[in-house]
Amino acid sequence: MHETRIAVNDRGSPARLAVPAGFSTCPGVLVTPNVRLLDGQAVLAGGWRLTHEPTGLCVTERVFAQLADANAFALLLAASGVDFTSPTVASDELARTTVRACLAEIAGARA
Repeated sequence: MHETRIAVNDRGSPARLAVPAGFSTCPGVLVTPNVRLLDGQAVLAGGWRLTHEPTGLCVTERVFAQLADANAFALLLAASGVDFTSPTVASDELARTTVRACLAEIAGARA
């Protein structure tokens, strides 16, 4: 198991937490547990998130209930051709559009 630092909001102040992480099928994107801060303490909040490895930011605000769903989403991201290993991908409009399109594809598959 890999370890990474994720960005969290601690009462309006950014903080970094070390969490276990699994590699995904999308380079630059890790699967991490959903963690939040409660009274300054990190707690597992249930589910999985996709985290941008270079920055520690969430790729999407969506929390995946199942690990398989997080991995399926990462597979869609990998197929998009967007370079998620770039530290500046968060400011890339194509990357944001790709994430929204993948979210819509997953939502459509469940409808």
